[in-house]
Amino acid sequence: MKGLLALCLALGLTTVVTTGCEKKAEVKKTTTVTTPDGSATRTQTDKIETKGDNPPAAK
Repeated sequence: MKGLLALCLALGLTTVVTTGCEKKAEVKKTTTVTTPDGSATRTQTDKIETKGDNPPAAK
């Protein structure tokens, strides 16, 4: 029983440590251009990934 509890605790801590240090954001921009011949839509998606200190270290 203690072994199972220790295993669950270890897996939980591993999950928290590996997912908590990385931040991801996404910026989506949609542009529509209308002309006499019709319209065109362009969607641009940029992924922003940051790793490290939060807040950044003082300079």
